[in-house]
Amino acid sequence: VGSGYVLLHHVLGEAAGKQGVWAYVEGGMGRISDAIASAAKEAGAKLLTNCQVKSIDLDERAGSATGVTLESGESLTARVAVLSNCTAHQTITKLLPENFLDSFAGGGFRSYVRHIKGFDYSCGSFKINCALSKLPDFACLPNGRSRDGE
Repeated sequence: VGSGYVLLHHVLGEAAGKQGVWAYVEGGMGRISDAIASAAKEAGAKLLTNCQVKSIDLDERAGSATGVTLESGESLTARVAVLSNCTAHQTITKLLPENFLDSFAGGGFRSYVRHIKGFDYSCGSFKINCALSKLPDFACLPNGRSRDGE
């Protein structure tokens, strides 16, 4: 039993250059983060964990980020760029000075900021894959019986 969505997912999927298939990350999704961190370190990035960013430091005349200040008060200067892995709402409302983006593009960012501030993050979802020793026994679909009761 399947659905059009599942069929579409399989038809559009691609793994290792083969169309119509998909795969799981060996070792779990955390391995993707590990690979990104490894590549960043090889390129010279300094990665810090378990520390909170208080603010993104700016050169307001140039209109660019120059680094970050941590909650501890330590300032870190960026050699190339500052990246945020927070939501756009968190980055704009908590890490950047209020109204900072108003001065760019003749105020053209105002509608974007309004949109971000009003974005609803309340609808989340997740997926879990389980390896089971036997079929589950749901009250609505007891193990060994079809949906038609046959």
